[in-house]
Amino acid sequence: MKGIAYVAFFLVSLSAAFLAQAQIAAQTKSAQRTYTAAEYEAYQTAEAEQDANKRVRLIDDFISQHPKSALLIYVYPLCYQTHSLLKNYPRVMDCADELVQLGEHATVEARYMALYAATNAYNKLNSDNPELAAKARTRALAGAKLLSSLKRPETLGANEFDAEKRRATIYFEGTAGRAAMMMKDYPGATNALKAIVAEIDSIPIGVGIKPGP
Repeated sequence: MKGIAYVAFFLVSLSAAFLAQAQIAAQTKSAQRTYTAAEYEAYQTAEAEQDANKRVRLIDDFISQHPKSALLIYVYPLCYQTHSLLKNYPRVMDCADELVQLGEHATVEARYMALYAATNAYNKLNSDNPELAAKARTRALAGAKLLSSLKRPETLGANEFDAEKRRATIYFEGTAGRAAMMMKDYPGATNALKAIVAEIDSIPIGVGIKPGP
């Protein structure tokens, strides 16, 4: 079962094109809502701040002062991206969770990016806490499920897109399996390993999945 953990870390990075296109798609609101000029100015100020430590304070102020703002679909990604720079992985997971909880107010791509960021943060945290593991497993399985809803970026061919989705599936399932091991849920870890094997077995002959850098 240790192989599950190795797979999760081995496939930690997807291609820049895949993630960049998902990020672009995530910036399009799926639900029309309004916001005030003050909210927009506060968001713009936070986004423009170059000092990451100052930026997180501005972000936290925005979230506390505007808990229902339509701009949270942009603020939460800025939140987890900035905390990732600061290696504050628990806050990365918190901000990503908040984005996912927006539901259909955020695009599928935005929710996928948040789940990927939170999963990556959990792996970097390298924790054996079973409570964190339970949340990480839920996120990873949700991320794997969302993959089928992602639209193929114009910059990727169909075969390349399928390969990227396989990599992501293996990464998410690897993380879910590792988390299950931390929870001592061995049947769950076995199911994750089976899902990984199924993905690998489905790869056409002569087509490989390159590891992340």
